[in-house]
Amino acid sequence: MTGFELWETRSRNLIADYDTEAEALAEVWAAMHLHGPEYADSLMLVQVGPWGGLTTLASGRELATRAQAAQAPNRKRVSA
Repeated sequence: MTGFELWETRSRNLIADYDTEAEALAEVWAAMHLHGPEYADSLMLVQVGPWGGLTTLASGRELATRAQAAQAPNRKRVSA
């Protein structure tokens, strides 16, 4: 089974692990709203393969952009 991990790159600490990429990106999005967009600058999202291999999916501003794009379909549109 594949999983996803969110790492803080400055301290090299694992923040959390997730079953889906969507869950991880939602967490990044929430943290950016709480701490500001620069919070993602020191984050890295990795995919954990079925045998434990790690693949970096995105980090820093690329991760912030990815988190924002993942939330776009969930936003309600306000019509005038």
